[in-house]
Amino acid sequence: LEIPKFNKQQAELESHFEKWIYIIKNLAKLDNIPPELQEKIFKEVFELSEIAKYDRNNRDIYEESLKAKRDWKNSLDTSFFKGLEAGKLQGIEVGIEKGIEVGIEKGIEKNKLEMAKNAKAMGLNISDIIKLTGLPKEQIERL
Repeated sequence: LEIPKFNKQQAELESHFEKWIYIIKNLAKLDNIPPELQEKIFKEVFELSEIAKYDRNNRDIYEESLKAKRDWKNSLDTSFFKGLEAGKLQGIEVGIEKGIEVGIEKGIEKNKLEMAKNAKAMGLNISDIIKLTGLPKEQIERL
């Protein structure tokens, strides 16, 4: 490929390859993005070429502001992930507490059923077993 021999005009560009060659050859002459090159990738090329035109002082200022922006974003990302970790730990604690509560409730229910079985086996009447355990009559009758 010999770029100097590439002589197509903007309106004649057919493929991305030809558009790239056109940009490489003519970027220094272009002030605006031609309508034929209004695609995201080519817009990025033009933005980068604007930065490349900066003098040393302006480029240093730009790079410093870019560094500050990246540092700020990384700080936010880090705090977000630390927040997620804290949230996970809090969620685990809440889950453990709920699990303990459910376990205790199941244990109490199991204990009431066992007491009702034993009371029924001892010959206590159903109304006394209801008073003792708090279980409904139907549940005691099924035992």
